[in-house]
Amino acid sequence: MTYLEYIAELARLKLLNENTIISIIPDVEQFAYDALLQWMDESLELRNGSLIASEETIAILNEFDAGYLQVINEIKEYRGAVTSFVKRLPEIGNVIKLFQENTNLVDWGKMDIEPTQKLVINEILQSYTDNGLNTEFVQPLRDLLYQNIVAGTSVKEARKTLEDFIKGGGDSSGKLKRYLTQTSQQAVDAYTGAVNKKLMETFDFPYVIMSGSLISTSLPQCVYGIKVLKGIISKEDFEKKLKPIAEKHAWITGTTFQNLDFNKLHYGCRHEFTPSMLRPGDRIGENEQMGEDGPTRNRISIDEYNSLPKSKYPIKKLYTSGGFYAVHKRADRRDPLEYHANVETAKAIAKEKGLRVYIREHSHKPGVKNPEYMINGLLADRKRPAFEPTPDKEAYKSIVNPISQNTLYAERQGSEAVVIDVFKRYNIKELEEGIKYGFRDAPKIQQIIINFRDEKFAVIEREMFIKGKILENLKNDYLGPL
Repeated sequence: MTYLEYIAELARLKLLNENTIISIIPDVEQFAYDALLQWMDESLELRNGSLIASEETIAILNEFDAGYLQVINEIKEYRGAVTSFVKRLPEIGNVIKLFQENTNLVDWGKMDIEPTQKLVINEILQSYTDNGLNTEFVQPLRDLLYQNIVAGTSVKEARKTLEDFIKGGGDSSGKLKRYLTQTSQQAVDAYTGAVNKKLMETFDFPYVIMSGSLISTSLPQCVYGIKVLKGIISKEDFEKKLKPIAEKHAWITGTTFQNLDFNKLHYGCRHEFTPSMLRPGDRIGENEQMGEDGPTRNRISIDEYNSLPKSKYPIKKLYTSGGFYAVHKRADRRDPLEYHANVETAKAIAKEKGLRVYIREHSHKPGVKNPEYMINGLLADRKRPAFEPTPDKEAYKSIVNPISQNTLYAERQGSEAVVIDVFKRYNIKELEEGIKYGFRDAPKIQQIIINFRDEKFAVIEREMFIKGKILENLKNDYLGPL
């Protein structure tokens, strides 16, 4: 496993784990709000449609925290998501173990890591079910209730205020979503950080490899680490170059070279700091760097393309965009029209978006799933909603359901990505809505590609869904319907 493969797989697993929680937030928000309304109806006194304060009300509010916290923890979807989240964390630990043993040749058995992992998992559970959820969400909600009661707010106004607090309103998200999203991100970072901290304490690593992208609000120390140091940080670089910059910008006191992946370069930093025995160039390629974008996409594409055996991939073509398509000799050709459409779409994606598109070997063994493509390492299926009626299908009226349903079908067929053809009867808001539901309902799907008649392609990553940037990215490649 190379550094690039490790970083890509770690990012994929972390995002998948985060989405275990994030995908159920809308349902949890609604349940939490409905439970609050029921509690208000049963517990609070009203006069002329407004809340009133009394000694009994104060006593009831004093018992609110424990009761409401229990209500949240008993939501079936929430309880199941937290359990799944925790169960998936060892998968991340296994990837770190595989990489460190095979690439850095460390003796994993020398490291007593299990107590550390258990401690971190226990803290994560506390964040989701007890102290963290109580402090960050339940208690502020109780305080808001108290303010509304003391002010004698009308029930209608109070309900709106409380709904905005829980679910959000306008362009702002609710308190519950902000807390659960932030906690899911912090939890996976804490887990990997604790494992890497233990590695640094046990073995003498000369470098850490800094990976991750820069954004417009990136702090100076992150920009310096990625752009100037190219992601290769020695202990001397850390002490003499990075630390003096970082100490001026949201620095976490007590951060050292050994605990860098746990503390990070500042509060809220999402970069990875992988302990490394070797410079990346020793394993990736003499002239390649680990900077903001990693090795150039064209370099990878050309090397991968040139290594394809003609005996397996007799049809292939490389484009100046750096993308290519290749057709396996045992690709599914039973339906000539469908096969031709798959090839034409593969060509267009490779040429227009610079992606590496394989039309895969088709297995005829019973029970074997056969996604048609592999796109930049992700198994992918191509779906075409019924935009015209057929004897066994009605034409869709809104593109929302076809996108979400076909995304779910693709996941069930073993895919991690899906290409969805659109031709008629859609608009950009419907596309956005369908993609949102697709990512929500199919947590294993990492990428949805909207194909506008093989002319333009909108490549939407799960991270865009998490960050609420689907529409922003759709606009860049949107092509109107016929």
